[in-house]
Amino acid sequence: MTTAGRSFAHDEVARLVQTLDETQERLDELTGGQVDAVTGAGGAPLLLRAAQARLRQQESEGRAFAATLSGILDALPANVALLDGDATIVAVNAAWRRFGHAGGLADAKAAVGSNYLDICDVATGDGADDAAAVAIGIRSVLAGRAEEFSVEYPCHGPTTPRWFRVMVAPVGTRGGEGGVVVMHVDVSQRRLAEESLLESERGFKRLFDHNPQPMWVEDVDTTRFVAVNKAAVRHYGFTTRELLEMRVSDLLAPTSEVASASAPARDASEGVRQARHRVKGGREIDVEVSSQRLDFGGRASRLTIAADVTRRTEAEAHRARSTSLLRIAGKLAHVGGWALTIAGYVVEWSEEAALIMGRSAEAPPEYHDMLALFAPDSRTQFQTALHACARAGTPFDLELQVPGAGRGRVVRSIGEAQRDSAGRVTRILGALHDITERRLLEEQVHQSQRLESVGQLTGGIAHDFNNMLTVIAGNAELLAERVSTDERNRLLVTMIGDAARRGGELTQRLLAFARRQPLAPRPTDVDDLVAGIDTLLRHSLGEGVDLVVRRSHALWRTNIDPHQLENAIVNLALNARDAMPSGGRLLIETANLTVDRSVAERAVDLVPGEYVRLSVLDTGTGIDRDHLEHVFEPFFTTKPAGKGTGLGLSMVYGFIKQSNGHITIDSKPGEGTTLEMYLPRSLDPLALRTPDARTASARGGDETILVVEDDELVRRFAHEQLVGCGYRVLCATNAAQALETIAADGHVALLFTDVVMPGGMNGAQLAEEARRAWPQLRVLFTSGYSEGAFDDDDGLAAGVHLLPKPYARDELLHQVRIALDAR
Repeated sequence: MTTAGRSFAHDEVARLVQTLDETQERLDELTGGQVDAVTGAGGAPLLLRAAQARLRQQESEGRAFAATLSGILDALPANVALLDGDATIVAVNAAWRRFGHAGGLADAKAAVGSNYLDICDVATGDGADDAAAVAIGIRSVLAGRAEEFSVEYPCHGPTTPRWFRVMVAPVGTRGGEGGVVVMHVDVSQRRLAEESLLESERGFKRLFDHNPQPMWVEDVDTTRFVAVNKAAVRHYGFTTRELLEMRVSDLLAPTSEVASASAPARDASEGVRQARHRVKGGREIDVEVSSQRLDFGGRASRLTIAADVTRRTEAEAHRARSTSLLRIAGKLAHVGGWALTIAGYVVEWSEEAALIMGRSAEAPPEYHDMLALFAPDSRTQFQTALHACARAGTPFDLELQVPGAGRGRVVRSIGEAQRDSAGRVTRILGALHDITERRLLEEQVHQSQRLESVGQLTGGIAHDFNNMLTVIAGNAELLAERVSTDERNRLLVTMIGDAARRGGELTQRLLAFARRQPLAPRPTDVDDLVAGIDTLLRHSLGEGVDLVVRRSHALWRTNIDPHQLENAIVNLALNARDAMPSGGRLLIETANLTVDRSVAERAVDLVPGEYVRLSVLDTGTGIDRDHLEHVFEPFFTTKPAGKGTGLGLSMVYGFIKQSNGHITIDSKPGEGTTLEMYLPRSLDPLALRTPDARTASARGGDETILVVEDDELVRRFAHEQLVGCGYRVLCATNAAQALETIAADGHVALLFTDVVMPGGMNGAQLAEEARRAWPQLRVLFTSGYSEGAFDDDDGLAAGVHLLPKPYARDELLHQVRIALDAR
């Protein structure tokens, strides 16, 4: 309390008031109550009653202040005690008293009057050290050595842990002379929170350090590593120190598409991203980076986890490649997948399956819509198989028809059941294979095999037939000379000769189809060849047909028999004319063509390579598909009876095949027919055309000729014809006998031999053996059926002479003379 600028302690004021009261009572006794003031020893007046009144007022105010102060202290939650200069407890608040009572203090004053230092000095047990520290602190403040003191200490209860913070501060401004205030504050909640936080931090550190995934904390502003765990050190190969000196971007691989290893921008602090990192040594790995903003040591930081997903990425890439390869395989093989979920009959299918069925893969059809895509018979067959599979798990393998352009498509559908854990069929999984091209190829192969069989049969028949025709035609020619004056007999003989010639033409066509006719291929310019027969073609076609010849620039050469190719073109032109009775347009076109493997695989007997393509297109009536597959068969014709032999196209087919070429035909009724011939390219220079044998001299001679023929009638006919022209003629029936005859005679100038002979050695082999021993020996072959006796792809090598059967006497003499005169 304060009075007249001076401060007094409350007890001192109380004593002064009591003294003044006693003095005033004594003065009143001595003066009868008439004295209010006296003069002191120094002359100063003492106003006793006024002073007394003021002192009482101050006492009242002091008590009110003390009560207020006591109320404030009692309201404080802290335990507060007032110590005097000797550390004696002179006052405590309500919280101190409650704490003391809870601690077992029976004194209602809660140790007021006790010396606090004595209490601390005699403390024992777990709190002795803390009590000693508090005592030292109080002494320091009382002695003025410290302005204040504080320390935290445990004071655990029977069931709960508790902590207090003791704070000591001096009373007044004279250091600790006026005593100190000791305040104990319960900080248990804070300490528990701090302990919990500390434990959490320790748990986080354990989690951080021992997490198997690489983790780190990075500074948001600098992107430098602030902390790294053991997994990061182990996984990236850098030491902890090395990482802490690096930026996170230093981990970024050169091939990574991400701008930053953990976060591409400061505000992009969260989320999952893909990145490619570089470990120590340069190896690159794929990582999945997850980041989260946090405060770390007062700095804005980012916690990052980097999961190595290299194996997963490689597996995904492998799976993607496998899926891509499977898709490519499906596309190339025309195979697609489909599934039918039994519940609801939901259809799923792959892109290739949709393409096969001519639909979009984006919108699989409803079940009944899918069935409607098949032809009626196939639809019923497929539906029955699906129901059986759904009901009993019966697998199926069907060939189904899908309507479309032309003959539509043929698809193979395979299906099997998928069951759940209870054995119930839940889905049907299947594959759809477009086998349209395969079926077409099989048909082509079947047709080719059928034609080959017919060719072998016709070739064998033609061989024997030609031998007979040779004798018939030759003798008819002799008879015609002998009955030249007998008109009636001459007419009969002429009819025999004409029939023999027509039979010869028929067998030649059969041999052409059978690919057994002797050919004389040579490098030929097809454009020049077509130009050479242009007039013949226009004359044969007539005015009603417009002939257009479209030549190719820089057309390649082809190795082919030009005479037979001319015959083939004329034959095709005449067929086209007959297909356009009301007139039309015929186009003959040439072009260079390279056939790759993919194209060749879709055809029968087509070899990849370079070809000269010769196309013949007409605008005639066309051929329906049922007839189209038979047009190359001999004697097959769509013309009325008596209008065609049916050997024209079969002859062309055999000739092209024998020339190692390929032929295709396509036709649509009412639109016309297109026939294409693929003739192998030749790099040899063009050859000069040799004169036709029919222009050579038919004169005889006196040279020795060896006739080798197994057919007695033909052998006798040739012998008679040659002897009649002055030649010396020897005969043999097989190759062995021929070699013996040549060796024994020593003068044989010409070997005239059949090609096909019994005995294990044919005519070509005989000629080779004979010329090896007698190089100057000339050779003339004759055959109605060569049966592949010549090595040059059934064609005649340069310098080889052949007389086809049947032959007339003049043809025999012409060829013999040419062979003998050849150099």
